[in-house]
Amino acid sequence: MARGVRVAGAVRLVSSCEKCWSDAHRGPDFSVSEEYGRLMDERRLSPCTPEEQAGVNAMTCPGCARLTLHQHTLEPMCGCEPPPAYRQRGH
Repeated sequence: MARGVRVAGAVRLVSSCEKCWSDAHRGPDFSVSEEYGRLMDERRLSPCTPEEQAGVNAMTCPGCARLTLHQHTLEPMCGCEPPPAYRQRGH
C-alpha cells in the first residue's frame, strides 16, 4: 500500500509497511487505517524488518541483493540508493 502525501505542492507516494497494513485488517468491526496507525505506534520501538515492510511481492534491491524494494512504490526499504525506476516515478 502506498499513500499520497502533499510535499511542496505536489503529491508524493509514501511507502507503507506492508506487514502492518496486512495485520491491520482485523475484520469488519475495525477501521483499517486506525488499526494501522495503532500498530505503527505500537511497533515503533521494534519495527518490522525491511523485507517485511517491502511486502511479499518485493523485488531485489540492486544495492544489497535483499528483497527490500517495496512491492508498490519500488522504494528501497533497506535504505540503499533508490533504483532508476523509483526515481523515474517522480520520487
